[in-house]
Amino acid sequence: MPDLLFLTPEHDLQQQFDAARPGTHIHLSCGAYRQKVLIRTPGLTIEGEDMHKTVIVWDDYANKLDENGVEYNTFRTWTVAVCAPHITMRNLTVRNDALQPETKGQEVALSVLGDDFRMVHCRLSSTQDTLFAGPLPADLIQRYQEERASLNAEIDRVLAEITALLGGR
Repeated sequence: MPDLLFLTPEHDLQQQFDAARPGTHIHLSCGAYRQKVLIRTPGLTIEGEDMHKTVIVWDDYANKLDENGVEYNTFRTWTVAVCAPHITMRNLTVRNDALQPETKGQEVALSVLGDDFRMVHCRLSSTQDTLFAGPLPADLIQRYQEERASLNAEIDRVLAEITALLGGR
């Protein structure tokens, strides 16, 4: 039986995701989780209480300088980065709220690099490059599945070369 974690916006998601064992089911209660999160533990299920009321949000953008004075570039602006295989996200919103892409540059809500990623009844939101997926091997038939998901952006909803299943099976 998988471990169960019940988290609130006061929890440090990065710490909890890093400490979770593969296969853990993580329940996020309603609220805004203003955090940048990298998912490295395989097999996690991350489920929000309500897609519209459970929001992981951050505000990085491409023209921002890091601690060494180097521009972030598009690929480091994610709010959530999925770097492990077999991750399921359900009933939540991932948002990059940096806004103003004309001056700040691109901003990614979700970056997916792990195989067998599943997003069900989720919402991704940013003003540019909402979803980044890759790098991808050319020989994969199916790598990403999205069911009842929406992507909202002013420009470039998806930045990727992927094979995806959109909708139900």
